Amino acid sequence: MKVLRRLASGLFGHRAQRATLTLVVGAALHGAEEPRLYTETSADPEGGKITMCVWLVNGCRFQFTPPPGWSIKGGATNALLQLTEPDLKAAIHLQLHADSGTTNALPYLVAWRERVKERYPKATWLLDSPCFIADREGWGCDLAIPVDKVTEARVRVVVVPYPGGNAEFEMRTTSVHESLARRAMRRVLNSLSITSATSAETPHP
Repeated sequence: MKVLRRLASGLFGHRAQRATLTLVVGAALHGAEEPRLYTETSADPEGGKITMCVWLVNGCRFQFTPPPGWSIKGGATNALLQLTEPDLKAAIHLQLHADSGTTNALPYLVAWRERVKERYPKATWLLDSPCFIADREGWGCDLAIPVDKVTEARVRVVVVPYPGGNAEFEMRTTSVHESLARRAMRRVLNSLSITSATSAETPHP
């Protein structure tokens, strides 16, 4: 618990509060409409129900399945969505960037690598590879970052293009809880769909 709070206050640039170690969805976009956030429940073909998280922002509909047991908090006024692992063992950050170009263009890949290197200058790069998310070609990397003599932070960054720019997913955890965090990240990314929002879609009451 203390390590994760330290990560939140230092390594990841957030205040050390229990609610901040979450999946954060924010839009750093100018001139965009206020985002809308709600959940939808549908029947599972194998029985039971599936809860999907829906985020309408910048004319697009982002939809994904949140990790089971994680709480979902957020507000439409500040475009902030929080999915919190119950014991604060991991976090995922999703940020929209109004960038030009696509992730499969070499100059753009170089720019993203430099952005991540500047953010985590002490990181050891474990993986740097293209990936396919939501039927789009993206880019991802895995990093190991020393926290103290016995603890390493693990960060995974995945960048996915969408019509308004690029969506950046960032997984944050420690080496102890890496498998849990990776399962959560896979659940979000494997279920992710990005489509155009329709005019009939309205905020959940």
